[in-house]
Amino acid sequence: MNKEPTAMDEEFDKLFIIETEDCDVYKISEGILVYIGRCDQFTSMGFIELDKNKETDKRSRPADGFFKQTEGKIKITVFEEDKTEEKILSTGETMKIDANKEYIISNLSDGKALTSWRFDGDIREALEQIKKKCEKVSVLARPKSG
Repeated sequence: MNKEPTAMDEEFDKLFIIETEDCDVYKISEGILVYIGRCDQFTSMGFIELDKNKETDKRSRPADGFFKQTEGKIKITVFEEDKTEEKILSTGETMKIDANKEYIISNLSDGKALTSWRFDGDIREALEQIKKKCEKVSVLARPKSG
C-alpha cells in the first residue's frame, strides 16, 4: 500500500533518529524486548520488539508518546475512562498517545514486530524500573531499523 506522506508522517520521521544498535536491550518477558536509547528529562527514545502473538501489559507514561511501526503489524489499544480505542499500525504508520493514557501493544504479525517509540517528557523513572527488574540481553545482528 503506497500512500502519500502526510505532515504527521514527516514530523514522525524527524523524531525517530535512533537505531536499534544504539540501544541497551532488556527482556521484559518471554518474547518481549525493550530497547532503551536516549533517555533524559526531555526525551526518551527506543523500540519495543514483540514476538508473534505477544502483547505488553497495560501501561501508561507521564509524557506524550509517539510510536512508529518499523517492522510488522501491531494493534495499540488505548483505554479512556468510558471507551477503548484500537488502532492497527503497519510498517511506516504512526500514532500518538497522550500522557497518562493506559495502553497495550499487541503483535498481529506472523513474525516479530518492531515499534519505535519516543516520549517527550521525563519517563526516566519507568525506564530505570525496567533496567532494575529486567535482564539485559544481547541482540546479535539485528538489521538497522531505518
